[in-house]
Amino acid sequence: MKRRTLAGLVFLVVILTVGVGGHAYLANRLALEPGWPEPLRSALVATFGIGLTAVLTQIFVRRRLGILSSALSWVAYVWLGFTFLLLTTTFATDAGMWILGAASSAPSDVLLMARARALFVVGVASAAAVVALRQGLAAPGVRRIEIPLARWPQALDGFRIVQIS
Repeated sequence: MKRRTLAGLVFLVVILTVGVGGHAYLANRLALEPGWPEPLRSALVATFGIGLTAVLTQIFVRRRLGILSSALSWVAYVWLGFTFLLLTTTFATDAGMWILGAASSAPSDVLLMARARALFVVGVASAAAVVALRQGLAAPGVRRIEIPLARWPQALDGFRIVQIS
C-alpha cells in the first residue's frame, strides 16, 4: 500500500472517529440523557446527524459541488464552530459536576439536573456562537501606528509595514 494512501486512510479514520464520537457524545448528553419528550428528542438527534453529515460532505466533496459548495461550506463551518462550543461547554459542565459530585440518587432530580444542564450548555454555546459570528463577519479593526526611527534612511521615509494577526 502506498504511503499516501495509508496516510489518507488514517486521516479518514481519525476524522470519522472524532466527528462521529463528538456528535454521539453531544446527542447523548443533550438529547437522550435529559429524557426530552419524543418529538423533541428525535429532532435533536436528527440535528446532530444532519450537522455531522454536512461537515463530512463538505470535507469530502466540496470541490465537486460547484455553486452549492459555498452554501454547504457556510453551513458546515458554522455547525463545526457551534459543535466545538457545545463540546467545550459540555466537557466543562461534566468536569464541574464530577468535581462537585453532583450526582443525585432521586431519578427525578437526575432528570431535572440533566435538562437544566442541557439548556445551560445550549444557551452558553448559542450566545458564544452569536458573538463569534458577529465578530467574524465584522470588518477587521485597523490601527495605524507611526513609529519614528532616528536612524531610518531618508529614502525609506513613508515605508509601511502591515501586520495581520
